[in-house]
Amino acid sequence: MKKKTVIFLTTLILILSLAINAFAVSQRAGKRKFKKYCHKTCHSGKKKDITYVTPSTFTIEQWKYYFQNKRKRLIAIHKNGELDTIKLKEKDWKNIEAFLTNHGLGSFEPESCTQ
Repeated sequence: MKKKTVIFLTTLILILSLAINAFAVSQRAGKRKFKKYCHKTCHSGKKKDITYVTPSTFTIEQWKYYFQNKRKRLIAIHKNGELDTIKLKEKDWKNIEAFLTNHGLGSFEPESCTQ
């Protein structure tokens, strides 16, 4: 009886941890999406009149400011609707936000896109 209870609880903990990880924010996925849709597409410094942007371009607080209120300020900067064309899911935006805020200027691991 005791052995069945231990097996049941172990299985339950394993299932719950997998379920939590499925819904968790992923910085690694955020890094891939940021590089693909933001950095390489526009903000790599290759296009004239478009700012070169990396996670360490702005501080953590500045990144949080841009992502407040459903990215209202980020959308305001991209006046030509560039953000509408990439069609990212809300989870992808959360992943990008996690990557940028965790690697922004002033963090313990500021990062540029050359890494």
